[in-house]
Amino acid sequence: MEHEARLRDLERINRALRMHKDCIQGVMHAESEEELLDSVKRVMVEVGGYRQILFLSSESCLQFRFEAHCPCRALREVLETGKSVEVKGAEEECGRCSLYFDPKDRCRLLAVPIKVRGKCEYILAACGDAGREEFVSEEIALMEELADDLSFGIEVLRLREERKKALENLRYASFHDHLTDLYNRAFFMEELHRLDVERQLPLSIIFADLNGLKLINDTFGHIEGDRLLTSFAQALKGCVRQEDIAARLGGDEFAVLLPKTSNETALDIVRRVEDALKNLSSGPIVVSASFGVATKEDPSQNIEAVFSEAEKEMYRVKIGSSSSLKKSVLAFFYNWRRLTPGYSLDGARLLLALSQKVGEAMRLERKDLERLYLLALFHDIGLVAMPEIIEKADKGRLTDEEFNRYTEHVEIGYRIALNLPDLASIAKDILLHHERWDGKGFPQGLKGEEIPLLARILAPVHEYCDDIFIKGLSKKEAISAVVIESGNSFDPNVVDVFLNVLSKDISKDVPIEAKSDDDFKEYWKGFKEGT
Repeated sequence: MEHEARLRDLERINRALRMHKDCIQGVMHAESEEELLDSVKRVMVEVGGYRQILFLSSESCLQFRFEAHCPCRALREVLETGKSVEVKGAEEECGRCSLYFDPKDRCRLLAVPIKVRGKCEYILAACGDAGREEFVSEEIALMEELADDLSFGIEVLRLREERKKALENLRYASFHDHLTDLYNRAFFMEELHRLDVERQLPLSIIFADLNGLKLINDTFGHIEGDRLLTSFAQALKGCVRQEDIAARLGGDEFAVLLPKTSNETALDIVRRVEDALKNLSSGPIVVSASFGVATKEDPSQNIEAVFSEAEKEMYRVKIGSSSSLKKSVLAFFYNWRRLTPGYSLDGARLLLALSQKVGEAMRLERKDLERLYLLALFHDIGLVAMPEIIEKADKGRLTDEEFNRYTEHVEIGYRIALNLPDLASIAKDILLHHERWDGKGFPQGLKGEEIPLLARILAPVHEYCDDIFIKGLSKKEAISAVVIESGNSFDPNVVDVFLNVLSKDISKDVPIEAKSDDDFKEYWKGFKEGT
């Protein structure tokens, strides 16, 4: 009897050895993790003689229902402990266990952990016949050795897959712009020469330059600038065919390579892109671009010369549109403050009128009076980038953190002004209009006559107008507030001139009581024209 049992054990061991050998072959030739596991399942059933094979993970274990006292619950322990478990199903304990397809299949299980990179990711569960004897030690050892081999095979496959993905990502990155997901300049130039063959003619090139990117970066920061670039890229990509090569050449420059495309069709594509851009905007900037189109129709034409022609055409268009863009931006800034909470049109008119009177009384030249006028109009232009701060700033209710944010508006305004020819002459005055006579202002802490004269003139006039129209003080109280700060916040000499101006009737000289915007605009227009 013992002899027969030993023969049966030897047969099981030999079968397990053959199974192990065949499984290793499957592991070596598998191209994927799924293929590896399927191959092992098949061999273990066909060669090993097991009823069924399960590869269970922490997720797949959850799909099985185990009764409170079901021995099969030990499968979950394998994942936690990383140790092999032998389970013998019993009818009274496994009657409702969902591990088995048929209750009659209740059987003996050998569950062995498969660890990948130190973590138990699978359980190799081999199910034998219900009536079979216990797994012999050699059989268990071979099963655990197989689990180690599977662990190695899975890790190799994963490393191979990671390497493949890394190479794909590297190749993708070498041909694409990381921000816009368009092709990059290197790939574009490579394709330009690859497609420079007669069968691809006519070969058209669109060269595009995004307008206003520097102004967006300077006003709202590079995050908004990046958003502008990606929005434009998506609009561009959405208007060309899949076989066309749309690329970001660098900065705000883009290009599209259009094989088998006439010049007329390329111009139609440009019009489609321009229409798509009408739905995009970023603050004061209407998203637009300057385009140049050139087409190679004759095989004798040099493709790089055609590319250069498209670029030159783009620059011709950009020179013509640049002035229009900057004027529209200036018009936006002229009007935007009136739409912000707490803005007082009468206060703005009074600021313009009084600052001009102070400038005249201090015998400023005409060009400086014009600069002072522009400063009174656009001194707080940088607040466009922080709409959440404006109302609180007007009412003087800023927290320390909000005040620190508020101080940034002078630097933002400075950068905006440098980008607009009409305001470039007052850029430094915008930057320094919050400096104080006693040196306690911002952003540079200048004091006395280190502060530009126009900024010193604007300061007390601005305080006076804010006190009346924002804080609701009487004229007498507003004058008192300015006098108190003479020598502290304000230049004493400017304050003296300002008080002298206030003592005179200026209502006949400027329309400070005008009620319509048209009157206000006419006054600005007349001033600009020198009338």
